[in-house]
Amino acid sequence: MAELEAVIFDQDGVIADTERDGHRVAFNRAFKEFNLNIEWGVKTYGELLEVGGGKERMRHYLLRQDKD
Repeated sequence: MAELEAVIFDQDGVIADTERDGHRVAFNRAFKEFNLNIEWGVKTYGELLEVGGGKERMRHYLLRQDKD
């Protein structure tokens, strides 16, 4: 049996920027699918990454928009 030389552990965003290039795109597709007039750009989503969790991120965004 071959001896392991390395083990790689990954979390979202460590090896690839899956948050901005994956999750943001998925959120935008879901918004479009449900006919919501929302599209998160890279800058906006970068700011929203300060909020942990997808549901929490959407809630934070929507409450912020309600105040504007």
